[in-house]
Amino acid sequence: MGAYFAFGRCICCGRHFTFHPERVPSLIVEGEREPVCRACVDKINPVRKANGLTEIVPLPGAYEPGSEEGDFSFSEEGE
Repeated sequence: MGAYFAFGRCICCGRHFTFHPERVPSLIVEGEREPVCRACVDKINPVRKANGLTEIVPLPGAYEPGSEEGDFSFSEEGE
C-alpha cells in the first residue's frame, strides 16, 4: 500500500509545501489550478468573512498524503 502527495509553491505566498493534489484549496490562474497553503487559507478567511464571503474550508486530508488508489469522491460542476 502506498501514498502520494504533491510538492508545490503556494500561489499566494510562494512558500513550498506538500499537499493532496485532489483536495487542496486552489485558485485558477491562467486556466490552471494553483494550490493555496494552509497558512494563507487561515489569513484569507477573516478577510473573506469581513467582506461577506464564505470562508474557504479545506477538504479533509488536503494537506496530507493521498492513498495510491486516488480520491475521486468529488465531482466538479458540469460533470
